[in-house]
Parts: sequence; structure tokens; C-alpha cells
Amino acid sequence: MLKEQIYTLEIGVENPSGAEQATRAQVALAGRPSFDPVAGGVITVPGAGASYGADDVIPGAAMGTATFAVQLNGVADAGDVPDWGVILRGMSYAETISAGSDVTYSPVLTGAETLTVVGHHDSNSYKYVGSIVTSLTANFSANALPQLDVGIMSRNVSVATLAAPAQPQYRTPLPVQGGNTVLTVDGLDLCFSSAAMSFEVAHTDPTTVVCTDPDEITNIAATFTGTVKDAGFDVKNWEAKFANAFVPVQLVHGSAGGERITIASAEAKITALDKNAVIAGGVAVGLTLQFRKGALPTWKID
Repeated sequence: MLKEQIYTLEIGVENPSGAEQATRAQVALAGRPSFDPVAGGVITVPGAGASYGADDVIPGAAMGTATFAVQLNGVADAGDVPDWGVILRGMSYAETISAGSDVTYSPVLTGAETLTVVGHHDSNSYKYVGSIVTSLTANFSANALPQLDVGIMSRNVSVATLAAPAQPQYRTPLPVQGGNTVLTVDGLDLCFSSAAMSFEVAHTDPTTVVCTDPDEITNIAATFTGTVKDAGFDVKNWEAKFANAFVPVQLVHGSAGGERITIASAEAKITALDKNAVIAGGVAVGLTLQFRKGALPTWKID
């Protein structure tokens, strides 16, 4: 496992043919990435070793994996594409640009785009071609900067010496604070200490499945978890929603003009309530919701 500080991380969407595009967007890292260029096994060939009775091995299906955290920052003007938007496209989300207004990302689940991810560190570069996003969590914690925790997988990884691009001037995200961030569940604005939108992406695994499209995304499961506290939060009323009720969930961070990020879904089902959760200022509730597959959260920045 290679764990080093990557000073520059570039991500670009590939053409439908799988060819790498010439330009890649740089993203502002929020933590130390972890790159594992070869994650996979070997195939044992019994009795084929150099010495009598020894086994030999040949390469099996392998894939590279990586995890990294990216700042969830705004853009200069409404309608500009955020640097981190390319990551959503690698998770089977379609990008729609309304010039001068907003950029939205909606789940499509078919025809997923693949990414080229290049991490530069000193004289080495780790290049992942044909990458798909396997996990993503948008984390919003009180008095901290919002970030995306991302996991990717690729069947084509190389380590080489590539010229690192010049560092751009990144926009610092707005901190998660009152006045900047609003969480609304079932029409009720909730005070919270932490909130996370998590996406787990299921795909055919080339190490276990033989398939003409081994990187096909087969499902996306999305959940919301948070610790909330609000005078209007009626636990008994919410417990009654466990059986079959779906509630709308929306998290808005920032203000209009390029800084506002909205993650929203009309249908999420309450799957757990932890009445023993505690946050500063008193007892709170740990809340978990599962988004309906046909109502995965949409993203918008405006």
C-alpha cells in the first residue's frame, strides 16, 4: 500500500471510446490520499514451477484502488462547473449546465463515464485509467470544511514520471456553520452536529465475474446519517414513520452566486433512530435514512 502526500490530483472524464481527454481538472485535496496500484490476486498453476512438484503463478485479473478526500468548494460564478463535479460523473451522474444559472448532477445508472485520475508526488505520478467511483461520502461536520471522501477502482494503473501542472488558486469552502448550512428533513429545519450523504456503488468485479463490461455499475445505494437536535423534533412522531413513510431530505450549503451547494431527495425512508446520541447542548437523536433507488439525491451548485 502506497501512502504518500500527493501534492496535485487531476481528474478528467474519458471519451466514450475510453480514450483519455487532453484536459483534466485539478481538485483541492482535503487529506492524504492512499493509492494501491495493484489490488488483485494471481492464478496458481499446479506443478508448473521450476522445481519438481512446485507450483507456478501467472497474473490474474487485477485492479488498482485509491481513496482520497476533496474539498467541497464553490465556484466563481453561478453556472461554472465545480472541479469536484467530474467525480460525480464517474459515479453515473449526468451533468447539466445552465449557463449563468446553475450546474446540476442527476443519477442515470446507465452509460457511466470513466475517469482518468493522476496523482503527482515529487518525481512520481500514479495514473489510473478507466476509473469508476466505488464510494463517495459528502461530509458536513459543525465548524469544519465540507468534503467529499472518495474511493475509486481502475483496471489500468501505471507509475511513471509525469510533469505536474501548475497549482491553481483554489477557492476555500465555506465552513459548516449556522447561516451557511441548513439541513431539512420532512420539512423541518434541524440543528445538527454532523451530517453525511453516503453513496456505495456496486459494479461487476473483474476478479470474481467474467463480463464483457467488467466496470459496469449495477447499483447505487445512498444513505443519510446525522446527529440532530431541534425543539420541533418529535421522536414519537418520527418513530411512527418507520413502517412505510418516505420523507424529503435536503442539505443546502452556501449562498447563491456560485457558493450554494444543494443535495436533495424527495424520498428517503427512516431506518434507524438512536435516542442516546449526545451533542453539545443536550441530548440529540442519531438519524439514519435510506434513499429510495428511484429517488437518489440530486446535486446542484448555483
